Amino acid sequence: MTTTPELLAMLRHHYIAESTDPHARAGGVFADEVSPNGSWGGPGIRRADAIYAGFTSASGRILVGHELKVSRADWRAELAKVGKADAWADACHQWWIVAPSTDIVPPEELPEGWGLLLPPRSSRGRRMQVAVKATVKPDHNPPWWAVRSVMARLETLEHDQRRQEIQRVVQAQVEERMKHSERYRRPDPVSHEDRVRLSTLDSLERELGFKIHDWRSKVEDQQISASDLKRALHIAGTTHGPVRTLEHTDRLLADVQRAAAELAEAIPAALALAGAKPEGATR
Repeated sequence: MTTTPELLAMLRHHYIAESTDPHARAGGVFADEVSPNGSWGGPGIRRADAIYAGFTSASGRILVGHELKVSRADWRAELAKVGKADAWADACHQWWIVAPSTDIVPPEELPEGWGLLLPPRSSRGRRMQVAVKATVKPDHNPPWWAVRSVMARLETLEHDQRRQEIQRVVQAQVEERMKHSERYRRPDPVSHEDRVRLSTLDSLERELGFKIHDWRSKVEDQQISASDLKRALHIAGTTHGPVRTLEHTDRLLADVQRAAAELAEAIPAALALAGAKPEGATR
């Protein structure tokens, strides 16, 4: 089923041909939903669905009005309201009814002088089909209220188009900046807790003199067991916490003295395993 916006787009294309040539001229202007501008046209004048003003000899340099009907009920309601479209129909040089088919608007039901336009014969067609040709009033001068209303509507449409273009440009710039910032943003996959652990590990590796990833070869070369390393780490861990009182200091000193004694006892055994003798021993 053809909708009103679809029918309006066909009608616009009928008058204003699309062109990629920047120097091409339309030869006229097309405005939809043209409401009376001011009260000069008289009370009760409704809006016209579409108005075309031609500027060339091919268009006849006339003002052409249109009423769109997409359902049989809509057309019957139009016929029931006598004089509903008379103000605009009288103001224009031509007046057309635009409908999807003659099933909706039969030609015999048209008021005298009104024309009937139907969609193009094919989906690729540009020109509307003329089912009934509208009468042209050649010596007619459209009233000023009608001309002014068309001009006011064109100004509104131009303003809306400029605003939409500005919004489009601004939106494009915002999206480009967002892409740019995301491109150079380096998300940190390491949590705060992991960074603290890595910092502690770095300090431990500096004290041990080797990287943890090759600790096994280092330890085995020196004949030091994993339990010895564990004990050393335990001793180092007792010195990591903050010292706040003299009691903590005394406990720390005792731990260091005890660790020194244990290391002193372990040194001869480690040297014996390595085939060395303590310093000062005779051959």
